[in-house]
Amino acid sequence: ATATPDKLWVTEFSEIGGNVKISGFGVDEQTVADLIRRLAASQYFRGVDLEETSLVDQQGTKSKKFVIKGEVNYLGTIPPAEASSKKPGANAGAGSNKR
Repeated sequence: ATATPDKLWVTEFSEIGGNVKISGFGVDEQTVADLIRRLAASQYFRGVDLEETSLVDQQGTKSKKFVIKGEVNYLGTIPPAEASSKKPGANAGAGSNKR
């Protein structure tokens, strides 16, 4: 919710197995792009990308309909497999069998 810019409305948020789909309307492309940047900068989202966008007329007002897809981690942490590979020295000595 804190990543949602003013003048942008989320109409659908679905998550299955860590994959998220967010749909809604924004006043323009810049507002939708701002949401994508904010989500991508969050510790809870990864691989955020615009799936589809179109111009729609809602009750005489033109707006951008969007669908964003990505991955979500509600704990806001890096999965253990990735965390261990990113630790300094995690692979130190790997492949080295000097005696």
